[in-house]
Amino acid sequence: MKVFNFGLYILLLLPVLCVGCGQKKVEPVAESVPAQKRTLEDYKDKKIGVLNGTLYDSKLYDKFPHASISYFNSVADMIMALKTKKIDAIATDEASAISIGRYDPKMISLNETIDYFANAFIFSKDADGEKLRDEFNEFWEEFAKSGEGQELYDLWLEEEPETDVPYYDELPGENGTLTMAVCAEFEPYVFVKDGKIVGYEMDVATEFCRSRGYALIVSNMNFDAMMSAVSTS
Repeated sequence: MKVFNFGLYILLLLPVLCVGCGQKKVEPVAESVPAQKRTLEDYKDKKIGVLNGTLYDSKLYDKFPHASISYFNSVADMIMALKTKKIDAIATDEASAISIGRYDPKMISLNETIDYFANAFIFSKDADGEKLRDEFNEFWEEFAKSGEGQELYDLWLEEEPETDVPYYDELPGENGTLTMAVCAEFEPYVFVKDGKIVGYEMDVATEFCRSRGYALIVSNMNFDAMMSAVSTS
């Protein structure tokens, strides 16, 4: 069921990050240290933003037990908090950090990795979910072995990716319809572009459905709502 691994990175704003947060005074990162030369050690006791429902906070606490974690429901809210100096940095994965940096050159990531994650699609824990999981595992084994999975991932890391995967609402669905919950906040994995939900994960799901004869309905929601949506489906 594993789809790909990604590194957890710190994303920060140029040129200076310094804030006073609530009643607690947070000392700024030394202005004499250029942002490009800062290290993870500079953020061990700072205020770091994470997306609600992710596992980023547990990894941060393992690495930085004295850091202050702020939770957000969207990436846009985190970026705004960083720009308005309510937090010192954002924890996100490498590909998302690269994508954010494309749109805003003042956003850069530290050249150090906090940890690595195995990312996956999640299915409901019942007979139907287990059957679908097994179908997907079989598909992914073939897709990864052929090299198509890596090729598709590499394409989505490009600035203007062009893939030959059809949009998911074009699937005929002769074998039924699947509903997939996403949080379209993670470019290049799943995000909104020109009013459509696109990205690497969307293309993987579309290819799976196309190969197994499913139509696909996509429900966009906050990240922390996805688990309960799957478990109650």
